[in-house]
Amino acid sequence: MIDRQTESTQAPLRVQQISRTFGELLAVRHFSITIKSGELLSLLGPNGAGKTTLIRMLTGILRPDQGEVILDDTSQPGRREISRRIGYCPQRIIVWMDLTCLEQLTFAGELYGLSHRDARSRAMELLEIFNLSPKKNALAKTLSGGMQRRLSVALAMVHKPAILVLDEPEAGLDPQSRVLIRNVLHSLCRSDNTAVVLSTHDMAEAELLSDRVAIMNRGMLLAEGTPEALIAENGSAYLVEMRLTTAVPADIERLTHALGRLGAKMVAKDNTIILDSDASGALVRPVRTIAAAENVAITELRHRKRTLEDVFLSLTAGSMGGVAK
Repeated sequence: MIDRQTESTQAPLRVQQISRTFGELLAVRHFSITIKSGELLSLLGPNGAGKTTLIRMLTGILRPDQGEVILDDTSQPGRREISRRIGYCPQRIIVWMDLTCLEQLTFAGELYGLSHRDARSRAMELLEIFNLSPKKNALAKTLSGGMQRRLSVALAMVHKPAILVLDEPEAGLDPQSRVLIRNVLHSLCRSDNTAVVLSTHDMAEAELLSDRVAIMNRGMLLAEGTPEALIAENGSAYLVEMRLTTAVPADIERLTHALGRLGAKMVAKDNTIILDSDASGALVRPVRTIAAAENVAITELRHRKRTLEDVFLSLTAGSMGGVAK
C-alpha cells in the first residue's frame, strides 16, 4: 500500500499526462514527470519545445487542457496554495525598478504574509546570499543586468518555497554570477531540501549541476534520468567529432553518405559531424581518409568522451535541422 503522505513529502509536485493547446498548436502533449524534494531537475529542449508552457502549468499560470498537476496531495491546486509552496523566476527579469533592493524584497515578504520585521530580516539574508548587500539601498533600475537577474531570483525565494522554478536564470549573467547562482541552488537542494526545476540551454551547466535531466521536444518528454545514465544509454561512451571548413550542404551530404560505410551512428548539424566511436579512437584515421577522398576540408578532428549535449543533439536532431543516422 502506498503511503500518500510520504509520497507527497518526497515528491511535492507531480504532473500526469498534461497537455496544452494554443489554437492549432499542441504546445505540450501528454507530459508526465515527478519532481522530488532535494533534487535539481533540468528541463532541456530546443526553442519551441514547450518548456516555458510546461513551466507555466507547473506554476499555475496556465491550466492544462488535459491531465492534472498535483501539488502535495492536491490536484489542480489554486493560486493561493501554489504561491505558498512554489517560487517562480520567469525568463524575463521582473523587478520593481523604482524600489531599492531592500525595499522590494521586504515588500515581497510582506505580500507572502511575513511581518515587516521578519520580511526585512529575510530580505537582508537574501541580499547577503546574492552578494547584493552593498546595493541594498540602490534602486533596481541602477543595477547591472546581472544584478537585476540575481535580485529576480532572490524575489522568488523570499517565502522559502518548497519548490523553486526558474526559467533560463543564467541568461545574461557574467561568469561570477553563474557560479554564485549555481552554489545557491546547490545549497537549496542539499541543505534546505528544496526541489528546484531549472529550464536552461546551458548543457554543460545542466550536466554539472543536475540530479536529473528531462529532455523534451515538440511538447513531449523524450528522455529522463541522471546525466550519467542518459549519456550511458544513448550511444557509445566515445565520439569522433569533425568540423568542416565550410558548411556547404552538398559537401555535408556527400561526406555523410560516404561516412555511412563505416556503420557508425552519426549526427550532422551545420558544419559538424559526430560519429560513435570506441575508447581507442580507431575511426579517426578512416574518417580523415574518407574526407580527403571526398575533397572536403576539415578544420578540426578529435576523439572525445560523449557529453549530455551530444545526447541532446542526437535526440532532437530532426527538429534542429540536423541529420541522424
